[in-house]
Amino acid sequence: MKLALTLDTRDEHDLIFCQQVGVRYVLSQPDAWDLAALRAMRHRAHIAGLELLAVEALPPALYANALLGAPGADAEIAALQQMLRDLGAAGIATVAYRWAPPTLERTTFAPLGRGGAQVRGYDPALLVRDMPSPPGLNAEALWINLARFLDALLPVAEHAGVRLAAQLDCPPRASVGGVPRILVGPAAIRRFLDLAPSPAHGLDLHTETVALIPDSDLNALIRQIARRGKLFMLRLGSVQPHGDGFRECFLDEGIVSVPQVLRTLRELGYTGIVRTAPPPTLVGDTDWGHKGRAHDIGYVKALSQVVEQLP
Repeated sequence: MKLALTLDTRDEHDLIFCQQVGVRYVLSQPDAWDLAALRAMRHRAHIAGLELLAVEALPPALYANALLGAPGADAEIAALQQMLRDLGAAGIATVAYRWAPPTLERTTFAPLGRGGAQVRGYDPALLVRDMPSPPGLNAEALWINLARFLDALLPVAEHAGVRLAAQLDCPPRASVGGVPRILVGPAAIRRFLDLAPSPAHGLDLHTETVALIPDSDLNALIRQIARRGKLFMLRLGSVQPHGDGFRECFLDEGIVSVPQVLRTLRELGYTGIVRTAPPPTLVGDTDWGHKGRAHDIGYVKALSQVVEQLP
């Protein structure tokens, strides 16, 4: 696997941090979506001795009308097609995206973690009222719009040598605040993957999201997706259930067994991207979370070395 960190390549300290903790691969977000900016982002990583593997996520504003099936979708699609060509020309092979209308996905950020660490959480009771869903938008409409989106983009992505990696909805609920969502469980994942046979069509799987799906088997799902060649990226994160919601937590606690996930990836011979989720905020940490990320990277690297020695 390729252990990576998500950072801003314009921040020299973050690049040096990667060098010091022994991470060779990075993901980032461009400051502009044109070829010059994409090349500059990759070049900054290269100069630091790092390899930029992917863009963390397409901003939802770039395809808001396409998601809703609203006027202006065609113009967004055309711009995204050019963006995929630019990503390919810049040598950036993967870009993630979310297919979900905007809604409140975290309701708290408080010192509720281990030792008073600041953690994000979700409590449906703190959603004061339902958010109005766009007129005519329901789950089936989201599926139809997604199919159109992929039909338009995947041929361009294939030609450009770029992969589109979708992220599941978190919390994995069919509706959050009255707003419908569709990528919320194993059946939806199968339907999503069956939408297109393209090698550019796959998933950016977040372990904490899958672990929250009722009656889910995280490692079985990883195996199913990887064996179809559709596991483009994986993000290691963990959560602790709390009431009807959850709280994010450190990687060495919570309902995700990171050792088991790493063992599953080793059994599969997975050579793709693995990165860690944004960590809890430790005392005296920076906004980016240097201390928390150092903890997580050290934990994952140590476990990986152990897993590699297992029979």
